[in-house]
This record gives sequence, structure tokens and C-alpha cells, in this order.
Amino acid sequence: MQKLFHHIFTFLDWKLDPVHHTLSLNYQVEKLGKLTEVLSFPSFKIHQSQAREVEKACELIHLMCGVSYYKAGLAKEIIFDDYQPSVKMARFVEKTWKHGLAELAYENGVSLKGRIAKHKEHKGVSTLLPKRNLGKRVLTPLKSLVPLGGGKDSLVSIEELKAQKKDISLFMVGNSELIKDVAAFIDLPLIQVQRKIDSKLIEYNKTGKGFNGHVPITAINSSIAVLTALLFDCNEVVFSNEKSADSANTINSDGEPVNHQYSKSDEFEKDFSEILVSEITPNIKYYSQQRGYSELEILEKFSRYPQYFPIFSSCNRNFHIDGSKNKQSKWCCDCPKCRFVFLGLAPFLEKEQLLKIFGDNLLDDSTQKKGFEELLGIQGFKPFECVGETQESQEAFMRIKDNQEWCEDNLVMKLKQKLPLSLSILQHSKIAIWGFGVEGKATAKYLLNKNIDFTVLCSENEVDDKYNCVTSDVETGLLNQFDVIIKSPGISPYSDIVKKSTARITSPTALWFANEKNTSVIAVTGTKGKSTTVSLLAHVLSEQGLNVNLLGNIGQPLIASTSDYDYIILECSSFQIYDGKIDADVAVITNLFPEHIDWHQGEDNYYADKLKILDTSKVKILNAKNPKLNQLVNDDLAKYFNIDNGYHVKGDVLYYKDEALLLLQDIQLMGAHNLENIAAVLEVCDECKLDRDKSLNVIKTFKPLAHRLQSLGKIGKHYAINDSIATTPMATIAALRTVDLCNTTLLIGGYDRGHDWSEFVENLMYNSPKLMIVSGQNADLIVALLKDKKATIDYIKLDSLKNSINYAVKNTSGNGLILLSPGAPSFDQFESYVMRGDFFVEELKKYV
Repeated sequence: MQKLFHHIFTFLDWKLDPVHHTLSLNYQVEKLGKLTEVLSFPSFKIHQSQAREVEKACELIHLMCGVSYYKAGLAKEIIFDDYQPSVKMARFVEKTWKHGLAELAYENGVSLKGRIAKHKEHKGVSTLLPKRNLGKRVLTPLKSLVPLGGGKDSLVSIEELKAQKKDISLFMVGNSELIKDVAAFIDLPLIQVQRKIDSKLIEYNKTGKGFNGHVPITAINSSIAVLTALLFDCNEVVFSNEKSADSANTINSDGEPVNHQYSKSDEFEKDFSEILVSEITPNIKYYSQQRGYSELEILEKFSRYPQYFPIFSSCNRNFHIDGSKNKQSKWCCDCPKCRFVFLGLAPFLEKEQLLKIFGDNLLDDSTQKKGFEELLGIQGFKPFECVGETQESQEAFMRIKDNQEWCEDNLVMKLKQKLPLSLSILQHSKIAIWGFGVEGKATAKYLLNKNIDFTVLCSENEVDDKYNCVTSDVETGLLNQFDVIIKSPGISPYSDIVKKSTARITSPTALWFANEKNTSVIAVTGTKGKSTTVSLLAHVLSEQGLNVNLLGNIGQPLIASTSDYDYIILECSSFQIYDGKIDADVAVITNLFPEHIDWHQGEDNYYADKLKILDTSKVKILNAKNPKLNQLVNDDLAKYFNIDNGYHVKGDVLYYKDEALLLLQDIQLMGAHNLENIAAVLEVCDECKLDRDKSLNVIKTFKPLAHRLQSLGKIGKHYAINDSIATTPMATIAALRTVDLCNTTLLIGGYDRGHDWSEFVENLMYNSPKLMIVSGQNADLIVALLKDKKATIDYIKLDSLKNSINYAVKNTSGNGLILLSPGAPSFDQFESYVMRGDFFVEELKKYV
């Protein structure tokens, strides 16, 4: 059923009844009328000197408890019918409600913008007593009111306060049998406050019309605790909230943090303490005994109090509004709280002790896999529960994963290979860098700066005295000496050495995303066109005032960059995507054709690995006219270029719908296929909300990349184009479409990566150069295919690129074009396509 927004929410009045020991809180809720909540206290008396403080404390409770009724309709307008809170109090309530309801809004898919903050003056006459001077009231002896939840945190606090010889009264809201049992075991006075929610609200929520969900319950209980402290002569309210409560679970669509534990956070505690002193009373101190400790540290402290093991529970199913849902045990063993406490105690207790507490081994239960993956940051985000930070769960797991008691349990074996490689995990791991090229060296520098130890697996000529280098041949046995291997992208994960290794094998890219991403990332991949696309995109964004860093396959390693940019634009090869865990804000795929088949051990693997870039991307931008891409991806939420109702190319013109935007002759890039790259860029620019006309003007100033259809002008008697970056047959086909073939000599061939050249040869039937010179490792394969297809093109096979250039110069007519577009990698003769392209240029100059 569709949920209903309300227009008005009204605070009516409240009434404290000293005879019946109740506090009645009245609200007017649209669709429901007047609703009343009743708090019942043990017998109390109000001292005359406390009257003003008690009144203000009741007002605070009225304001805090109101959130449970306001949430039913999330009204835009809030009215105070009987009194008007001070400006300071109103701001405090607004902030508490906004952050305290952030989870509810997130779960219901709504925004709180424009809500909560609007109130109107009250219509009635204020019933506030005249303001009195709130002087210090000293009570002897000091008395602490300690909220008891029945879980580990409050029990640790109680033991620490007992050690300080404090006079303690326990406090609870509700009627939990578990809490009462724990209180009886502790044998300290218990002050119990009953809270009765209006039944009309409960029934309304059951209809599905109301916005049901999490409220800032600790804020509510804190306000009730303050009044309780006043009524029962306590000097301080001591909660047990930990520093882990400061951590947000996720970010909402408005870019704001969503923290399930906001009202347990340090920020709320400071705000509440200030309101308490300035608006209610300076005579009560409010703080959290465990504020300086993480959940994991508190669990370690709790492990020293075995007397509580049989009676405590942190499972929230014990505290449901309808009573405990745990009938046979104190633990449901199937919720985030149970999983976190189980995992958090595992490093500090004997396994037998822990299993006795829970009655089950949660880490040996495969049905718990998804829940533990959320705790550990493997998928999703930290659950909306009072659990520790992801880093704490990871640390606890790292402490037990190799422990003989735990290492063979089902989930321990499965999860240890999936953990995000946070810095805390790396600090507990034995690490090797495998491959010491540009990315390997950048990774070494990164780890060194983080004070993380590592070993470098490299050749003799790569040894660097700054690092611990091992030059032995890399075999599976060597890899298995390490917990984590950070490998070069060029090393295939499909090799037998890698597949047989027990080490966790990852990449520098995955390392960066796990630890450094704190900005928007635009990731671009594709079999061809990605280098031009990312370079053009970086040019367009930076020329419009954005701080951009261009990284990845195009040059600078991602691991060498900070996040101090508006955008990081990342060119991603299939090698980097395979294990890079790329969490892109925008992911672009320019096209898909067969490529790197040897590295991926098959065409299907190549496509699957390439498409991993879409797994976690928030926005997907795809080429609508690429057959393979459209065959493999079916996503209704994806955005497309090369589509008639968006950016698309007809002939030599780029259109948006029916509007012509750009002519091929307007730009400095060769070939109509570059208009398709521009279409992809403009789709990203729209996503970044950039002005289209400005983007088009900037595009006209972009100059081509070296080695990609790079016009060299006239060298000697001939014109020349360097397209050394063309490493697939499809890239060479695209190059042939950009030039006048009547007087062109094409140089092709290179390293044999298993490409299918059939389509290339078929293309030659109607799109062939005047002369084609074939050389390189795959030359025989290409020539055999030409013969099989009975190609009529004039071609010759030579043994090297050097001899091919010599033959081309001598056999291309004056003013003709020599085009280097190999359609294959360079590794048979050169270390990189860059070296091949540079060689081409230098050889041509020898004939000038």
C-alpha cells in the first residue's frame, strides 16, 4: 500500500501526574487525531526547588518522544499548540530528528529535505513557570543512574563504576524480562519506567499507510533518564555508548550520512549535554562510560567478566514491542547483532566458551554467509543495527582466520579470500608485490608510506635496495608463503601458478578502491576507443574548471593518486577490471570485440571480465549499437549513446535526437568513429551536469593522442599516420575507414594473441588499401587467411617491421600515405605499442 504524507503534525500538551506517577504526552496526528503516550514511573515526589527543572525535563521528553508519532506521516509543517520551545531547543530537536530519522527515510526511499525544520508559533497561552536561576544543587553522596540494556556494554560500565565505588541505580525503559533478570543478577536498585505507545499509532502502522521504521531511541531514553534522575536524586546519567557509534552506515540520495546509531554518537552526546545544562539543569551530568572505546575493545573488556556469560544478550529480538521473539534462547543466532557479538568475542574466548553462550557455531553455518559479508564489508554496507565498524569486524576475523580452532569452519574458509583489503587487514598479513613495473613500484611506495611490510618478487635487474626483493622463479610454492599477493595487471589470473595458489591474489587497483576512494570516479573501458574517450573527457571537464586526474591504463597508476580531485577519470583495461573491484560512480563501455584472448583464456572470459566494471557502478553508460555489448547486458536502468533519442552519429555528423551538434571537420580527430567517442563523452557530461555548448566548444580544441591515428604530416616523399595503439583487427578496420585508400600502404601484423582475422579479411573485399605489408609473429596466420579467402589485394609478407617500413617507402608513390595500424600487440618485436610507434617514426626519418 502507498504510504501517505501528512501536512501538519501538532505538539499538544503534556501532563505530569504526581498522584498516579505518570507523564502523559499528547500529539495531534493527521489522519489519526489526538494520540497520547503514557510513561509510568515508580512512586516519586517533586521538591519545590526542582519544579522548573522537572517541567523543562518533561518538555524535552515531549519533544523527543514526538518523533515516534511524527514519523507516521513525515509532515512538512509542525505546530506547537501549548508552548514554544526556545530557538536553541528547536534547533536541537530538528537536528536530532533529521539524523535520527535518516535510516527510516532511506529505507522508505524518501527525502527529509523541506521537512522537520518548519514550525509555527503555538496558538494557546504558555503554561511555563517563571524562569528561575538554575543554581548548583549538590547531592551527597554522588549517585549514578545507569541505563541497563542487558548487553555487554552496560555490564562493562557497571563493573567499572562499581570499581570506582559509585552509588549506582539501574534504569530501564519498558518491560523486558531479560533486562529484569540481568538487573536481579547484578543485585543493584532498578528504576523501571513503562512506556505505553498509543494503540492507534500501532494499528495505523499495520495498515501500511504510515512511514514505519527506526527512530532515535537513545535520544528518547536519554530524555526519560534525565527526568528519572531528577525525580530520584541522581547526579549523573551514565550511558554505555561507544566510539564505533560515530560511523555512518551509508550515504543517502541527498549526499548526507545515514547512521543507525546517531543518537548514540559523540555528536549527539555533546549536543544533548549542552541542552541539558543550558535548558534543563546544570545539576546532572550526562556522559557515556565507554565513549573512548570501540565495540571490539569493549568486547575484549567484557570477556573478563565470565559471570555474565550465561545471562547477557545483545540480540534485539529480546526487545521487540510485542515482547521477546527469542523463546528458547537469549540469542536468535540469525541477526546482525548476534553475528557481530559472536565474531567480536571469538578472538577473546575459547571456542567452547563461545559456543556455550550462543548454542550454535555461526561461523560454520553457510546460511549466515550474506550476513557476515555485510559485517565484513564484502558486500552491501554495515547493517542498520548497533554493530561495530566494518574495520572492527575485519580485525576480529583476521585474528581468528588462521587459528586452529576456527580455520576449518565453513565461513572462515570461504570469507578469508573475499575480505576487502583494508589497511588494517594488510597490517595483519604477509604481503608480496609480484611484478615490478610502473604499477609495482607505485604499490611499493604506497605500502611504504603506510608503514606496511612487504616483499617484492622481481628479476635480478629490477632489484631495489630500499625493499626486500626475492629474485627466485615465481612458482605456486613461493606464492603460498604469503597471505596476500598484489600482482601486476599483466599477470593472468588464469595461469596454473595463480589458480593453484592459496594466497589472496589482488591488484593495486583493488587496493586503492578499498582504502583511498573518497571522490567521484568515472571509469571507461572498451576494446577500442577508451584512451581517446578518457583523454577527451579529462580535457572537457578540466577546461570547465573541474579538478581532474586522468589515471589507469593510459599512464599514471591509480595507486599513486590521492582522492583530492573533483573527478578521477580512469581508463580500465580488462586486466585491471578483472580483480580491481572498481567501484565507479559512472562506468562507460565504448564497445566490445574479441581481445586479449590468451590472457583471459577464451573470448567468453574476456567479455565476462570486461563487464565486471558494471557490477558496482552507480551509473552505466553503454554503446547502444555494439552488438556484443547489447547481447550480454540487459539493464533497464543503463544510459545509452549511439541511440536515436540521444547522442548518435549519421555519416560525419554528431546529433542529439534530431539536432545536429558537430561535424567531423570541426574536430582535430580523424575518423567518424571518434564522433561516437564524443557521444559517450557528452553523455557523461550530461551526468556531470555540464553545459553542452561549452563542452562542444572545448571538444573542438582537443588534439589527438600520440600513437592513435596520429597524423605525422609529410616525412620525405610520403605522408604518414602512426596508429601503433591499434592492437586488434577491429581497430585496424576503423583506421582504414578514416583515410583515402587509393594511395595508402598499410603495415599490419604483430604478436599473435589468438584474434580472429576473418572479419578483417572480409572487410578488405570492399575497403582495401593499395598495398598491404604483413610482418610479425602472426604474419603466416594472416597470409593463410588471405589465401583461403582468395583475396585480390596486393600484399607481401616480410620478416620485420624494419623491413616493412623500408619496402613501404620504396613502393609507395609520391605523396602517398604509409599507415601503421598493426591490429595486433607489439610484444613479438617491441616492449610496448609506444616503442613500436616511436620506431616507426624514427625509421621513416632515415629516408628523408
